[in-house]
Amino acid sequence: MAKPPAFYTVKIGLAAIALGTAFAIVSLATPRWVTISVQNQTDDYLSHRGLWQECGRTNGTSYTCQATTSMSTSHAFKAAQAMSVLGVVGFCVASALFIVVNCRNSKLETSENLFFFLAVECVGSAIFTLIGLCIYGSLFGQSFQGGRLDHARLDFAFYFGMVSVLLGILSGALARWSVPDPEPDDFDSILAEEDRKRPEGTGNQYELPN
Repeated sequence: MAKPPAFYTVKIGLAAIALGTAFAIVSLATPRWVTISVQNQTDDYLSHRGLWQECGRTNGTSYTCQATTSMSTSHAFKAAQAMSVLGVVGFCVASALFIVVNCRNSKLETSENLFFFLAVECVGSAIFTLIGLCIYGSLFGQSFQGGRLDHARLDFAFYFGMVSVLLGILSGALARWSVPDPEPDDFDSILAEEDRKRPEGTGNQYELPN
């Protein structure tokens, strides 16, 4: 029996959500959401900031790091942390579900409801991550407004989060696209089933009269 197109879209979706999960985890864990560099005649300051850690050095010295949990941070920053964590958890759950769907789909046993739930999980994870990115981006703009943006820039970990959002949406679309079409009813099979259920001696109601 030839395998349906859903077999291949599920595999592509699995690859997309796996990559999205990896990007989301790296984004969450890496203190490279923002890089700040200030140079003048006396000082050379370089700092890298993320959701959980801030590392900096002055005049070429070794980096010293401080956890953001020990710093005074705004409620908005904590919301960005929470949304990003929920996004990563959602990506991990979606990856596990995609593995289950991939195994079951190879046996043509995957239900439409499971595909739908998987699509919602993927897109929901992307939305949580996107909300966290938007909050952090807004805080970045507020913190470095007034001309100081020349010394600060969003770094690769922030953009990794954006990539994970795109991959999450892609995998959700593939999951929704993979919902198997209902098999067309076979009229002869329906007639045979009706005849089987009918008591003996009643004849076939589908027979034409003489």
